[in-house]
Amino acid sequence: MKVHNNKIICKFLFLHDLSGWHYSARKSFHDYWIRTPSKLTGKERTALVAWRKLNVSFYERKGDFMLSDYLSGTLHNGDKQAIFGIFKILEPRFEFHYRRQLPNMKKVAAYLQKYKDLRYLRETYKLYGLRNYSMPVYLAMSRNANRSAGGMQLGNAVILQFGDYKLKKGNSPMMNVMFHELTHKGGVRKYLPANLNIKLPRSFTENVKDFADEVVHKALWSEVGLFSQKQFGWSNRIVEKKYRFLLKKLRSPYKEMIANAFKVREYLAKELQVNPNFKFDHDSARKIVSVIGK
Repeated sequence: MKVHNNKIICKFLFLHDLSGWHYSARKSFHDYWIRTPSKLTGKERTALVAWRKLNVSFYERKGDFMLSDYLSGTLHNGDKQAIFGIFKILEPRFEFHYRRQLPNMKKVAAYLQKYKDLRYLRETYKLYGLRNYSMPVYLAMSRNANRSAGGMQLGNAVILQFGDYKLKKGNSPMMNVMFHELTHKGGVRKYLPANLNIKLPRSFTENVKDFADEVVHKALWSEVGLFSQKQFGWSNRIVEKKYRFLLKKLRSPYKEMIANAFKVREYLAKELQVNPNFKFDHDSARKIVSVIGK
């Protein structure tokens, strides 16, 4: 597994969180970065408004992040010019944080590249009916990643926001996010029925299949994930404790995702106990969806 430190991708994620244009933006990162090393200037605020408008417009047109097109090399020149113009205005603020996190990002990248215990990663591929595949992993900046961090899978790449993560024994918070994102290209979306009767949280801006797919994947890899529990040796008591804590801590739509994921994991645990060769298909997806939102 190859892990990269790419400065442009770090800038994309920095502005993603700083602007807060999408529900996936990390509020704790935003709250720190807007006041450090100093409060936002008027010019910076104007640039962030432009960034929000640019990304929302792109998302409404294409249903994806601009970064996804950048990674695939298909981003139009006009969008590139607008992006890099905004980058220039926020450059001093970005550089302040980037220079401080880069040495640690190199340590984190080296650790991830040496990680060998991939058995449940392979089990997830098997469950989704996939062959093993590899995706490049990019590190991005964070704020106090040992307490709160995240990641995303865009196209054929995974991005982990663990720039200031302090390595410890096991490093389950970071590895859990990485496994979640590395296996996300599978999913149950292709098996889901056309009309899903699931009530979505108002804060969730994507479609119902996206919500169901994320819930099922969190049932495998998350703080309450079935494979997460096996990978990191958590007891049932620890998982239940994590679950109760998250229900109090998380905001919508993540709160509803975790609540449903906890129910789905129980279904999957029973299925895998009865049939070790269980794989997702149209029938199992229909049964899983029946417990979401209920």
